Amino acid sequence: MKLSHKFLAAILSYTLLLIILMAGSVAFFANRNFSEYVTKVELENLDVLAQGLAESYAKSGGWDSFRDNPQAWGQTVMHYAENLRPNRMGAKPAASKQGMQSRKGRAALPPPPDAMDGQLRRLSLFDADKKIVFGNPQIKGQSLLPITLDGKTIGHIGLKQRDHLQHPLDSQFLRRQTKVFAVISLAALILGGAASFFLARKLTNPIKALTQGVQKLQTRQFDARISLNSRDELGELARTFNSMAQTLARYEAARKQWIVDVAHELRTPLSVLQVEIEAMQDRIKKVDDNALESLRAEVLHLGRIVQDLHELSLAESKMLTMDKREIQPLSVLQETLQRFMERCSKEGLMLENRLPNGPGPAALADKDRLIQLFSNLMENAIRYTDKPGKLIVGQRISEDELILFFEDSGPGVDEEHLDRLFDRFYRTDASRSRNKGGSGIGLALCKSITEAHGGRIRALKGDSGGLRVETVLPITKASPKE
Repeated sequence: MKLSHKFLAAILSYTLLLIILMAGSVAFFANRNFSEYVTKVELENLDVLAQGLAESYAKSGGWDSFRDNPQAWGQTVMHYAENLRPNRMGAKPAASKQGMQSRKGRAALPPPPDAMDGQLRRLSLFDADKKIVFGNPQIKGQSLLPITLDGKTIGHIGLKQRDHLQHPLDSQFLRRQTKVFAVISLAALILGGAASFFLARKLTNPIKALTQGVQKLQTRQFDARISLNSRDELGELARTFNSMAQTLARYEAARKQWIVDVAHELRTPLSVLQVEIEAMQDRIKKVDDNALESLRAEVLHLGRIVQDLHELSLAESKMLTMDKREIQPLSVLQETLQRFMERCSKEGLMLENRLPNGPGPAALADKDRLIQLFSNLMENAIRYTDKPGKLIVGQRISEDELILFFEDSGPGVDEEHLDRLFDRFYRTDASRSRNKGGSGIGLALCKSITEAHGGRIRALKGDSGGLRVETVLPITKASPKE
C-alpha cells in the first residue's frame, strides 16, 4: 500500500472513530438531558396538584389520609389530571378548584387510562422530611416539587424520570436531531477525506521527488536537485539531499580528474622510456652507460610517482601505516636539514637554519613519516625557488603546538592559488609547472601526513616575497629546561 493511501486511511479511520464516539456521546447525553427537560416541564405543570394537596393537608392536618391509601391518592391525582398533561409550548393549562372545567364551561376530557396509569406510577408523595407517604420510597431518580402552606414546606411531590419518551413530539424532536447530526457527520467525513487527500499529496510529493532524486544518484546523475522551499522537516530533508548531491558531484569530478591526472603523470615517463628504447632499437641512440642511466632515472621517477600515489591513497582512506612514539620533531628536522645542506649549496641556494639547539618539545609521532614530511617540503622549496636564492627553516611554540615553517625567496605563489596548493596534482601556471620535475602529489601527501598526526598545514605569502609553508604539530610536553 502506498504511503498516501495509508495516510488517507489513517485520517479517515480517525475521523470515523471520532464521529462514532461523538454520536454515542450526543445520543446518550441528548436522551438523558432531554428526558430531564421533559420531566422538569411535567413537574412545573404539577403546581395545581401541589395546591390541592396543600388544601387536603390543611383540612386533614397531615398526610395520614394518603398514607397506604392508593384510592385516596388516585382520586386526588385524577381530580387534577388535566395538569398532568405536558404542554409542549411551555405554558401551563388552565384549571380551577371545582375540577377540570374548560374556559368555555365544557368538561375537559381526562387523559387516556394507560397514560394516566403510567403517570400515577411515576408520582410519589413525601413529607417535609422527605420521608415516603405514598409511592416509590427511592428519592434517587425523582424530581421533587415542594408543597407549601403559608410559606412553609409541608411535603414534596416526587416525579420519576421517564425510562423512555412516550410523547410523539419528543420522539420526533430526537429523530430530527439525529438526522441533523448524521448529515453533519457525513459532511465532516467527506471534508476530512478531502482534506486528508490533499494533505497526503502535499506530504508525499516531496517524498516522491526525493525518491526520483535518489534513483538519479544511483545512475550517477549527480546534478539531480530537489526544488522545495518549505521550512519544515521535508524542506530540511530536501536541502540535505541537495547538499549531498553537490558533494557527490564534487567527488565524482575529483575522481575523474584524479584518473586523468594519474594517466597524464604516468604517460610522461612511460613516453620517455618508449622513445629512448625505440631509439636504441633503431640504432639511433647508442646503448651505453649514459643511455642506461637515463632509462634508470625515468624508471626511478616512475617508481616515485607510483609510490606517492599509493601512499596518498592510503592516507586518504585512513589506512596510512603509523608507528607513533614520543619523539622530538626538531631533532628529526635537524637531521633532515643536514642531508639537504650539500644539495642546497650545489643548487645555488643558501639554507638558513633558525632552529634552536637542543632536542626541543616532545610529540607523539611517527619518525619515518616526519622525515617524509620534512623531505617533501624541502624538495618542494628547492625545486621551485629561483637560483640563486634563499631557504629559511624555523619554528615557534604556541601553547601545546609546535609550528614549523619553510620559506623560500621566490618567485612565490599568487594568493588565489594558496588554498589549493595541497590539492593533489594541482600546479600554478608559472612557478608550479611540470617542467620543474614535480608530480603534484608531494604537498598533498604532506597534508595527509600532518593531519594523520592531528596537525594542520597551510601556505602563506612569505616576508621575502616567496612561499611560506607552515605545518602545525601537537606536542605532549615542552622543552626540558637547560
